[in-house]
Amino acid sequence: MTMGKRVFSLVLVLALALGLCACGSKAPTWQEQYDLGVRYLSDGNYEEAILAFTAAIDIDPKRPEAYIGLADSYDQSGRPEQAIDILRSAIDLLGELPELLERLEALEGSASPQGDALPAQVEGSLELHDVICVFSRESDVVDMNENAVAGLEITCTVDGPETVCAVLIAAAGPAATMQQEIDETISYMVDTWKEEGAVAAGETLPFTTTSSCPLISYDLGQTFTTILVGLDEQTNAVGYALVTVDLPS
Repeated sequence: MTMGKRVFSLVLVLALALGLCACGSKAPTWQEQYDLGVRYLSDGNYEEAILAFTAAIDIDPKRPEAYIGLADSYDQSGRPEQAIDILRSAIDLLGELPELLERLEALEGSASPQGDALPAQVEGSLELHDVICVFSRESDVVDMNENAVAGLEITCTVDGPETVCAVLIAAAGPAATMQQEIDETISYMVDTWKEEGAVAAGETLPFTTTSSCPLISYDLGQTFTTILVGLDEQTNAVGYALVTVDLPS
């Protein structure tokens, strides 16, 4: 074999090898990433869905359905504000497409509190984020409690501890809460909840929960504290959070 033929043969072998490597590492298509996101979202695997829809957008940023899927993943994982931001960004990029506007309107409507949103302070071992406290004089708890003049609704996303699967309100009131009072209140309420079988089924982290408590006339105009207790599957307390708001008069 001549030198020229040897070089040609070597080049041919290398070309074939590179071609095989390229075939073996074929990049996923937009459709594959989008379909993967849809499957993860339907299975409740929100973080995986977020990654898949984001990858689809990176491949083709002009497909509105990927933005909608990404927004739905954030919304269903308890992060509606991020979902709204994604849709607004998509509208800025792609224009006022009907499907984007319709989904944005639905999300903004569900995220708008029916009452006055109050800034809250949160402390304790229960890991919470996106805490929203809403004061309303037309709350459902007013109809359920004879002396109530208003209600306080607390919505939050729970991130931990690992074993928490439900959150209930143990106590609420304007008085300052000391650690001994917190411990005694939680212990008493946990015993009560166990007797009543209050926690029949649990959530999987992270999850979003909403709790409400009635307010009497004496509560108004004061600093109001609720004790939120995180419970495991055996209804044992695994963490708590103090959520404090300044109520209107």
